[in-house]
Amino acid sequence: MKNIVVATFDDDRSAIEGLHKLHKLQQQGDIDLDNNVLLRRNEDGSFAYLKDDRYPDGWATLGGVVFGSLLGVLGGPVGVVVGLFSGLAIGGMADVARFAFDTEFLDAFKNGLPAGTTSIVAEIGEPSSVFVDNALSPLGARVVRSDIHSEKDKYFQSEVDQMDREIDEADKELDAAVEADRKQLEEKVAKLKAKRDAKVAEIKATLQSDVDSMKAGVQAVKQNLQADIDSDKRRMLEAKLTKTEDKIKRYEAQAAKLTAEAGKYKSAPAS
Repeated sequence: MKNIVVATFDDDRSAIEGLHKLHKLQQQGDIDLDNNVLLRRNEDGSFAYLKDDRYPDGWATLGGVVFGSLLGVLGGPVGVVVGLFSGLAIGGMADVARFAFDTEFLDAFKNGLPAGTTSIVAEIGEPSSVFVDNALSPLGARVVRSDIHSEKDKYFQSEVDQMDREIDEADKELDAAVEADRKQLEEKVAKLKAKRDAKVAEIKATLQSDVDSMKAGVQAVKQNLQADIDSDKRRMLEAKLTKTEDKIKRYEAQAAKLTAEAGKYKSAPAS
């Protein structure tokens, strides 16, 4: 099951240690750890995120510009949850509805994360909650999770579809425009198309990064299968291997589709 998991700790050190434990669980093949971020609620109520867990002073205040940059890295449900907690605009309730978070999950953070705490926000594939809970509970973590009902590729496609709708509306405006307004509308259409091309390129790069990461994970699982392991662990690893290979195929198909769509407006005139 793919969940969005939020684990909240009383201090940075415990949260960083908790993230290391999650990475270890991934290396062991117990979970699939996808997008994740460490989010801190400062005593003054502001938010910050850890840019690089190798450096203790690597925190960045989560303002509008930084948040936009962070979303470019995170995206998907993790970005939506970070936006909910920090109170920064992320596209409104449409993004929340897209991932169908559990009501109890959203209610737990209605007032944001408690001041002075640090949280892991992560997208995790977990056959059972036991692995994550057992790893993080000794560190004093409070863990809440919600099932994610939409895959990342659907989220990406919805972004492209939304841009296509904006372009279609602008084209209609252009068709109906009087001569005096045409130049401004042509510039608007051109900007929308350029924005769409940039988004498609960004999504393709993200998908390729995910595919490369998953392929590395496949090799790690295959190595683990060569070891002397018990039958239950072997079945779990084999199931994970099959699932990951299927996901790679789906992402590669999505990337191929985006390649075909990348030139959609190349030969189409603005008017």
